[in-house]
Amino acid sequence: MSKQDTKSIIASGKLEDELLALKLGVERSDQSIFITDKEGVILYINPAFEEIYGFSGEEVLGKKPSVLKSGKESEEVYKKFWDDLLDKKIVNIEIINKTKDGKFVDMQSTANPIIDKGGEIIGFLAIQSDITEKKQLRHELIDTEARYRDIVENSPNMIHSVDENGIVIFTNKRECELLGYTKEELIGMHIHEIYIPSQRKELDEGFEILKKKGVLYTSHGKMVKKNGEELDVEIDSISVKDERGNFVRTRSIIRDITEQRKSEEELTKKVEQMEFMGRVNLKRYEKMLEMQKEIIDLKKRLGEDLPNMQDIEKYCPER
Repeated sequence: MSKQDTKSIIASGKLEDELLALKLGVERSDQSIFITDKEGVILYINPAFEEIYGFSGEEVLGKKPSVLKSGKESEEVYKKFWDDLLDKKIVNIEIINKTKDGKFVDMQSTANPIIDKGGEIIGFLAIQSDITEKKQLRHELIDTEARYRDIVENSPNMIHSVDENGIVIFTNKRECELLGYTKEELIGMHIHEIYIPSQRKELDEGFEILKKKGVLYTSHGKMVKKNGEELDVEIDSISVKDERGNFVRTRSIIRDITEQRKSEEELTKKVEQMEFMGRVNLKRYEKMLEMQKEIIDLKKRLGEDLPNMQDIEKYCPER
């Protein structure tokens, strides 16, 4: 821009307007902003600085940013920070500072050297965002994810995820134990490989329902162990989608119900046996009643006294 252009802007008042807009932006920012001279002495702080750190202008102007030191950072961190700034580099760093009342705050800081027309550093500009809450949430998320992984990994049920191509992309410890595979072996296998061949059509149909509708799909099936043995299982599956609603993967919880099925089969056999014995005893009882009637008829014809039940039972077959 030529000197004539600069004079025109100043004359028109545009420069004053731009400076005013800049000043208002800095004053109203929720980020802590401060300016120092080339020696690091604080010359200016905005209201957000006062709100975050609790210091007034009178308390920090003329002092160095070391008043914010928390003692949580090593001297090497500060040395590198200043070395980079003096090398005319923009420095982005996460740093722990301390407020006036001694509270620690996590700050995302960007520091810029202010350079004059001759290329000399005349001061520094720092813009800092309070990320204490964000970092706390991040730690909570990490902790929650760790607890979730622990629950999934140590679940008494098998758990796995399958991608859109039917490939296993996650499996837990229980599934590896029951099927006899290592995690490295299971991950990358097609879902068809761990179920009996006769169920492939049913698996594919259920998989399509999950991909399209995302509904809970509950089914029963038979899984095949590495050694060829079969497991009766009950499967609950849902689909996981991204923020656009696109299918990403399935999430399935599989319960081994082999022993339950055996118990059910044994119970069914016992019930059938009892029903059979009941039918046999019923026939015997019916036969006994027929014989009782015959004896009574014979007694009547012979004019003899009617027998009592104990007498009749002597002629009846054992029940």
